[in-house]
Amino acid sequence: MYEQAQGNLAADLVIGTASAALEAGTLSLPSAILLRSGFDHRSAAIKAVGDTNAGFIDTAEMRDWVKNLDPFFADDPTWPTESSRAAWTEFTRRLRVRGRRRWGQHVMDVEAVEWDDEAPADGERLRVRDDGSGTATLWSPGFDRLGTIRVDLKMDREGVLHAVSGTDGTVQLRYRGPDDWLNEAKAST
Repeated sequence: MYEQAQGNLAADLVIGTASAALEAGTLSLPSAILLRSGFDHRSAAIKAVGDTNAGFIDTAEMRDWVKNLDPFFADDPTWPTESSRAAWTEFTRRLRVRGRRRWGQHVMDVEAVEWDDEAPADGERLRVRDDGSGTATLWSPGFDRLGTIRVDLKMDREGVLHAVSGTDGTVQLRYRGPDDWLNEAKAST
């Protein structure tokens, strides 16, 4: 605004990018979209956009840009930068996977619960922490350990998992995300 008031002709080039500049540390909207979408290497995002003259203005266009990236860049093991290559590869892998997964609400009632003391009241919200051994630990909202539940959760799931205590010491697991949260059995939708 100040530069516009001073008659700086270049000020019009940055209109609408103030929030991107504040949030992502760049005046480049495409670079800011990459950063907001999970690619957490600012200098590499700026370089990727600059190298390809990217002009996308939203995440849908960004996904198309990544999908149609010139093989000269996509296959270069040092692009966008050597230090960010592993992060770039993981970022693009997640974009491809997310594009194929439909999110939904998944619910599963579990009776195989071992409470450390008394079971919490019916309807009480619980936290769930993966143990990685076919069980998970149940915690109160205040992080008091309450017990364990026998369920084989995937550690690398994308969604959000909540639990609610049920009647007779059972637990209902509520997962919002793609159907990627259980290792073997599928949840009911």
